[in-house]
Parts: sequence; C-alpha cells; structure tokens
Amino acid sequence: MPDSISPNSQRTSDLAQDAATKESAEVLALMGTSPAGLSEAEAATRLEQHGPNEVAHEKQESWLQRLYVASRNPLVILLTILASLSYATGDFRAGTVMLLMVVLGVSLRFVQETRADTAAAKLKAMISVTATVVRDCSSARRR
Repeated sequence: MPDSISPNSQRTSDLAQDAATKESAEVLALMGTSPAGLSEAEAATRLEQHGPNEVAHEKQESWLQRLYVASRNPLVILLTILASLSYATGDFRAGTVMLLMVVLGVSLRFVQETRADTAAAKLKAMISVTATVVRDCSSARRR
C-alpha cells in the first residue's frame, strides 16, 4: 500500500504543476536559479537546507499486511459469515465448503500478489534514476 502523501511532497507536486504552466524564465526566477545553473556553493547550501533530491520509495508490506488485504475482500467476508451461519444452523458440509472456498481464494490472491510484488521489485532494481544538473555553466549527470 502506498503511504499517505506527506505535506512536503504535496507542496513539491503543487509547485511542479504550477511550473508546468509558466514560461521557462518565470520558472527559473521562481526556483532562484538561471540558465547557467547553480554555483557549487549555492548547491551545497540548498543541500544542507532542504536535504538531498531523492526519489521516494514505496514502503514494503509485510506478509501479514498482504494477508489482511487479501482477506478484506467483500466476497471473502460474505462467505465467512455464511459459513458461520451454516455451522450455527448445523449444516457442517455447506459451512466446510464455504470455508474451503475462502481459504482457496485468500491463498490464491496472497500468492499472486506476492509474486507480482517480487517481479515489480526486480524491475525497479534494474532502473537507475539519473538527472542532469547544471553547475557553474557546465552540465553533469548525477544519481
């Protein structure tokens, strides 16, 4: 599950959306820079003041959280209630069949989501995020 949006990332998102509608000169003025880029001293000051520019990563879910998400499916809840009612009224065969359906459905969803998360993590590991920065009129690639 993605984490809730932090106020800082929301502010950054609003700033980026606002910048998309402006001319480049206005954006440079808004960011306090120029086409020549920042000086190393200014970049160091901003790094100290705001921290590093990093891509946000999703928080990994534990297996218990994935199991909970798989179990809160409305069909699973309905079948569990119906199985409980079947047991309460003495129909053990129907209750057992419904519980088996619940266990099978939750298990399949849990396994499939775990496999999908693993595949997505492997794909993300292959991606390298780089940016081209301009410092004192020269550009360089940074990770």
